[in-house]
Amino acid sequence: MSSWLERKAGEWLAGEAEPGRTAPRAAQVAAYAGALGAAMVLSACRRTLRERGAAAPLEASCSELQALLDRLGADVERTQSEGREDVEAILDTFDACFGVLDVAEREVGSLRAEDVSDLWTGAELAAASLEAQAIHVRIGLSRITDEAYGRPVKGGMIRSLHEARRVRDRILQVVEGRLVL
Repeated sequence: MSSWLERKAGEWLAGEAEPGRTAPRAAQVAAYAGALGAAMVLSACRRTLRERGAAAPLEASCSELQALLDRLGADVERTQSEGREDVEAILDTFDACFGVLDVAEREVGSLRAEDVSDLWTGAELAAASLEAQAIHVRIGLSRITDEAYGRPVKGGMIRSLHEARRVRDRILQVVEGRLVL
């Protein structure tokens, strides 16, 4: 688990009880969900790696997941420090969560059976973050009058969201195929 994630979750939960502190905004909560998803997938991959020993592809996936988790943490930090929801941070969160799904799809068949549940939970959190960020961006784009900017961003976001849903469904197929009845 990331020390950043543990620290931020603790601050968030403790801070809500303090007078004058405001609740995180939707983009921040979605970034938290994405970070939790990345941490879950990373944890599942690391446990398999510890049990089975070194495997270059799985080690590379762990490094990639750690980098994605760090990006998601930076997105939350950037959004909070500026006191507003930064569009670039939101788009980066979307992209990082898509990366988590990519790694989860790549590794779901290689993990130990007992680690697949954590991978699936992490993939679901990343997918939920993607969905939330996509809605958030589309709402923001509805206020932009420059169609030359807004239309391509919205179109790319929708295409990416559809692909993310397909990736999520492929992960679920593998997970269900590995279930022992």
